Amino acid sequence: MRVRIAVGVALAAFALVPANGQWTIRAHTVQALAFCRQDKLFDAMSTGAPPRISVALSGRGSVLAFRICTDADGNEHYFVRQPRPNRAGVCRVLEDEVFPAKRPSEFVNVSVPTDVSSNEHPFGLAGWTDRAPAAWRRLGYRSETRSFALVTEPDGRCPLPDDTRFIPVTASDGALREFQRLWHAATATPQDFYREFGSAPVLNSIPSGVPKQATAYFLLHDLVFDRHADISSIECQTGSTGTDTCSAWIGNISIEFDVSGQGLVVTGIRESPVF
Repeated sequence: MRVRIAVGVALAAFALVPANGQWTIRAHTVQALAFCRQDKLFDAMSTGAPPRISVALSGRGSVLAFRICTDADGNEHYFVRQPRPNRAGVCRVLEDEVFPAKRPSEFVNVSVPTDVSSNEHPFGLAGWTDRAPAAWRRLGYRSETRSFALVTEPDGRCPLPDDTRFIPVTASDGALREFQRLWHAATATPQDFYREFGSAPVLNSIPSGVPKQATAYFLLHDLVFDRHADISSIECQTGSTGTDTCSAWIGNISIEFDVSGQGLVVTGIRESPVF
């Protein structure tokens, strides 16, 4: 899976303001701080990394990676990526936001287990803190840990944590493997794609007054076969019955599906507004 950051998905969780027929984010708000784009990824072998990143990725930190992005107010955000070993075909990376420390003695703890059975042994990353700037905290900004994943062969070697095939997920290993099987089969040919998704219900989220150019199915087909886009994120919630209710995003289209002990069932295709 390749990373394609879907702007419509990223904005869906934020309070947006209509202005002159366009959707905008107010400056100097928590929404502006949280809307971060222009990602740059660095590992220990990268060239052109900022000096503080190069230092963090030396020594024991050489197994880590960093992501930098710029928010809507022009602030830079730093995220440290901690790889996890292959677990039955699913490689994961945990990503925590960190902030440049004011004192050299400050540090954040990171950990990288060597295999699925090993204990985590944290080590300190000097010059960083997990405490956001005071001005950001006053706006209500909170950093959080995110999980990125990549489905591979059960005995495969996980790629470096800055590999762009890692996508943000809130999903179990089982749900990811089930969807990967479906996606691999469905995207083999247009005929396979129609077989898997052609009869899926269309669950549009387009507000009234916004013109709809085509059905969600044809937009999804265009993204996959004409624009060669790929899944940008997968989100799941587990219900009281143990069924995972999930959304796999590609552009502004989401594939809705459920995963249970009986397998995976596609429940619909949803088109969301493009911002």
